[in-house]
Amino acid sequence: MNNVDFIIMGAYCVTEHGGLVHSTGSFQVATVACSRNVPCYVLCETFKFSHIFPLGTEDLEQPAESTSVVPLVEFVPPSMISLIFSEKGIMPPSAVADEMFRFHTAPLAAWKNK
Repeated sequence: MNNVDFIIMGAYCVTEHGGLVHSTGSFQVATVACSRNVPCYVLCETFKFSHIFPLGTEDLEQPAESTSVVPLVEFVPPSMISLIFSEKGIMPPSAVADEMFRFHTAPLAAWKNK
């Protein structure tokens, strides 16, 4: 980690409050990066922004076909994420809710202007 400048992770989903849901090991990587003051960046399309609000990995539904005791997905809290890169631009985790609001109100605004 001494030679690492930053971490880039993908996402299965980004929660409304800026947390990340991704495969097992993501939380561990983010924890080590945060302990070394290495920024964690997330690459995610905005269609993966979700209204779910897990408090931890135990709040996430695991796939039905999973017989493993180890979860297949983990939650990484927004405090461990530096920036989120999407097709809408670069934003801090705290801006995800604002972006979701704009996305959901844009069709209404367009309809009112007709």
